[in-house]
Amino acid sequence: MRLTSNTAFFLTRCLTLFIALPSLPLLGHRGGAVDTLPQNDKIPMHQITWQVLTMKTFFYNRTAYPLLNLQVPKCFIELDEYFDKIFQSDSALYQKSVLLVENLCHRMADVEVHARYISEEQNRDNTFKAAIFIGTLLVGFFTSCKSVLDAGAIALNAIYNLNLPEREQDFGKLKLLNRLKEKTGAVIYNRYLVYKNVIQEIIDWRDSAVHRHTPFCVVHSPGRPEVTTRDKQEIKLANQLDADIYKVVTMADTIQWVEPLHFYNKWHSQLIDFCADICLDIRSQTIEPTVGSY
Repeated sequence: MRLTSNTAFFLTRCLTLFIALPSLPLLGHRGGAVDTLPQNDKIPMHQITWQVLTMKTFFYNRTAYPLLNLQVPKCFIELDEYFDKIFQSDSALYQKSVLLVENLCHRMADVEVHARYISEEQNRDNTFKAAIFIGTLLVGFFTSCKSVLDAGAIALNAIYNLNLPEREQDFGKLKLLNRLKEKTGAVIYNRYLVYKNVIQEIIDWRDSAVHRHTPFCVVHSPGRPEVTTRDKQEIKLANQLDADIYKVVTMADTIQWVEPLHFYNKWHSQLIDFCADICLDIRSQTIEPTVGSY
């Protein structure tokens, strides 16, 4: 028998069957507990219970978090639990709130991807090749950090109807925070004003890495790196915007050298806090949707 789309939707939306008997595994509803079928096709009625299907969207499973086997940040889990309470159909997958937070979560997971690859490169046997590749990965890392901020700006523009053009949906532009204050008041404006310093630092490094120079990484060691054993070699990043070989040579006494993951360690908790604040605003502006709306 072939299910019509209406029948399939009805089955997906309404009920699932849980059997209290020895059973065989069966793929369950997306994101829900795995359902089971009995080995015996004669099921006593007193052993059947019915339960309304979950409407969690599990948007975070469509990001790199499960691929990296990393714990999904609490703010995303809690927001999806809220979606579970108010969304009553599969149309939830297409609601504006879900799409906005999925974009934010995806961008944060991209930050983790680049940090993971950089960490792995630091353990490579050939440190000279690793230093070159880490510089390239840092371009992606800084870009991903800026993308988290952009995803937050896009979400705020959408949920608070700021009506900003795409180029102005950017925490690097004064118009975003000014419009946010006009529309929502001082409380929400101040919530994001506290990120001013980290936002500017991310923008500076992203702009330098994307538009001017690849972050400058070299091999450090007590003696000449090419004749030093691997256990005494370290890969370091020049903590200097727009660093190139000329600046490294002429500013050798003033340049600070840091670990390649220096900025990941410095910014990570603030980016997670930023995501949590965006999730809070998305939740506050999300009500039970009309089926098929966006």
